Amino acid sequence: MRDAVPAEGLRATFRNQTLRDIGRDVLDISRLGLKNRRKLNREGFDETHYLSPLEEVVARGTTSAEDMVRAFNTRWGGSIEPVFLEYAY
Repeated sequence: MRDAVPAEGLRATFRNQTLRDIGRDVLDISRLGLKNRRKLNREGFDETHYLSPLEEVVARGTTSAEDMVRAFNTRWGGSIEPVFLEYAY
């Protein structure tokens, strides 16, 4: 896997499953565990909202690194400079 993941990202396979599929399963387990903990914030929300960024990655099927490489090769025109504006927080 250490050779496949850098090249294939979430499309890499492990035991006949993609990492994306494994990610979905892990997030399902995590969501259930966090929901069952019943630790609520002041607004009454449980901790499952912390999974949202990871759920977006799995739903999209690409990592931020893959998105950056694609942007570098297309709309950024081979320049790394835009990364500092688009990914700053």
